[in-house]
Amino acid sequence: MKKNDSAIRAEVRQRGKKVLKSQVFRRIMKQKHHNGTVGAHSIGVAEDSMKIADALEKIGLHPDRDALVRASLCHDLGMLDRDEKYHSNIESWTKHPDEGIRNTREHFPSVTKTEEDCIRHHMWPLSLVPPHTLEGMIVCLADKKSACREVFRRKSTTINPEYLMEQEAGTAEEPS
Repeated sequence: MKKNDSAIRAEVRQRGKKVLKSQVFRRIMKQKHHNGTVGAHSIGVAEDSMKIADALEKIGLHPDRDALVRASLCHDLGMLDRDEKYHSNIESWTKHPDEGIRNTREHFPSVTKTEEDCIRHHMWPLSLVPPHTLEGMIVCLADKKSACREVFRRKSTTINPEYLMEQEAGTAEEPS
């Protein structure tokens, strides 16, 4: 059975609640990216990852959905303050995955090896080394799908405020 968009949004909110209400995620909701923000892009990647996972489950593959959501939400944390630390788009493309892992470890110390694989390899094929896990490949594909949608839309979109409603309730930084 295909999940509707509101069910996918609810799953992303539930599985990613600690990331979504963290201070670092608030920061990436303000960082420009494509035709929107890094935060909006990351939420789009999480939603697309869930859709891909749903399709794969129909053929007997069962990715770790918690890891998919958390990694999707954190995959571009290396883009924070991009203009201050990277001198070109190429430098940003090549260096932000490793910086993203450092930022994720700092803010979410319980990050798993699977989540790190997703973050480290989400820029493949630009990064030459493909993901080593099913979840890494899903986040990589969802990232490309989301980026294409954002770039070709040619206008900024806003994220449904329901993602951010619970942020005011706390600032816990470590995902469950």
